[in-house]
Amino acid sequence: MAGLGSAGPQPRCQAQLSSPRSAPSLSYAASRQRPRDPAHPLERATPYIDHVFDQDGDAADRLQPRVAAAVVDVFVYVVVLNLFVEYLPRVISETFTLSLLTAVLLKGVLEIVVAAKNRVKARFRQAATPVGKVAAAALLWVVLFGSKFLVLEVVDLVFGDRVSLGGFFSVTGLILALLLSRAVVRRLLQQPRGPRTQASHGERCAGGGVSGAGENVPQHGPPGRGQA
Repeated sequence: MAGLGSAGPQPRCQAQLSSPRSAPSLSYAASRQRPRDPAHPLERATPYIDHVFDQDGDAADRLQPRVAAAVVDVFVYVVVLNLFVEYLPRVISETFTLSLLTAVLLKGVLEIVVAAKNRVKARFRQAATPVGKVAAAALLWVVLFGSKFLVLEVVDLVFGDRVSLGGFFSVTGLILALLLSRAVVRRLLQQPRGPRTQASHGERCAGGGVSGAGENVPQHGPPGRGQA
């Protein structure tokens, strides 16, 4: 029985070790087990890359969503306002600095108008009687209609003749364009991360360790006759 066991086919791991084709794989495994050289360019770049990734993660954790949304809204308002200044003669802004300040002012006024509109809409939904619904609808119309004059008056009070948003129809179109552009940009910048995305991210982070551990594990073939 011992003679039959020794005469049987060798396991696959022993055949690979004795075969000359396994020399490249052995040299690669030896290079992986070789101690790292700190003077190598890749070894010097790896700590820097890890440091950059850590900084990006820390910056993302410290980022305030409301502040980021407000900054994006101001940039969008500046772009839309300058487009109106360029293509509508009644909309005037003497300098880019005034356009930026007007965008900041419009951001604050429109936030107040949107908050008031949302409260009136909530009151309209909660109204149980027809009289309450009619009163809430009338109040909503006053907010929407009066907000245009509020914007015109505030801009004229702050900037005077240096900035002009035109009349009722031009400022109505401007406000609609501002709110629509803001909604589109926020929709484009929104990146929902579901469980599947987080799982794939975790697999990518843990992929190096799993693959590295699996390369050193020998794969044994079927047992020989003697082992059976």
